[in-house]
Amino acid sequence: MPLDPIITEADTRAYALMSSTPVSSPTEQRALALRIDEEIVLPLVASPPPVDVRTETVPVPGRDDVTVHVYTPESESAAGGYLFFFGGAFRQGGLHFPSVDAVLRSRAAKAGTVIVAPDYALAPEEPYPIALAQAAAVLHWMTEQADALGIDPAAVSIGGMSAGGDIAAVLALMNRDGDGIPIRRQILEVPVSDLTGGHLSLEVARDLGLDESTMVPMMRELADNYLAGADPTAPTASPLFAPDLSGLPDAHVLVAEVDVFRGDGEAYAAALQEHGTPATLHHFTGMTHGSLAYTKDVAGAQEWERTVVDLLRG
Repeated sequence: MPLDPIITEADTRAYALMSSTPVSSPTEQRALALRIDEEIVLPLVASPPPVDVRTETVPVPGRDDVTVHVYTPESESAAGGYLFFFGGAFRQGGLHFPSVDAVLRSRAAKAGTVIVAPDYALAPEEPYPIALAQAAAVLHWMTEQADALGIDPAAVSIGGMSAGGDIAAVLALMNRDGDGIPIRRQILEVPVSDLTGGHLSLEVARDLGLDESTMVPMMRELADNYLAGADPTAPTASPLFAPDLSGLPDAHVLVAEVDVFRGDGEAYAAALQEHGTPATLHHFTGMTHGSLAYTKDVAGAQEWERTVVDLLRG
């Protein structure tokens, strides 16, 4: 399916900005990503309904504290809770990105769900497994503070986008093998599941005019940045390599047709099903990895948001 002209124009502008803005440090890379978010992505995001947003600090055993944002809908009927991890290749992104904040505000309000979003550690300064320790600590905190947060501790879901989808999937595995806190479902959006690059959809790279020969090395470079020497096939890095994917919360895996990471999501959904974990694959035609936030005028992004909202309501 052809791309929406809005998506094509946004991608063209982003590629041009990246090509014309040399970066030589993580700080410069993050500044460029934030500029793209502010100048290109945010104008394509629908204005969210009002919600209450507050900041909390969560202690992490053996690590520095992690900051979380709590998005609470104005409705008195909020019962569910959603622990969400943003995307950004493990090295950039955050809750200060205006499009991320707008998307979370919209979902909290429309689903009547309290969303807790950690501002987790970024590599290379704070590599694997620091973000995972933070993720586990926030899940514990959510259940311990359920009454104060206005959520039912038996109705907590977890999820994330891209690298955040990887963190959420790993958290589900860690929780199953650890404390077994009740998790209603996983919502994994354009998730990374294989940090070796072995499931990249290289035909998409060809269709986008990208150099497919560089895609796997690029993925491995990003993974190395995050893993800092750890094994990329470890289940806590790449959940697709977990020897046992049974007994996990029901999963909903959302993939974009025109996304080099589509294969990661497809493979993970299939692997979950093979191990007996209920998993539904949601395939969105004409969508790209970065366009799911374009809810102002892109029909595919609006459908994507409705799907997530319905899952959070369920």
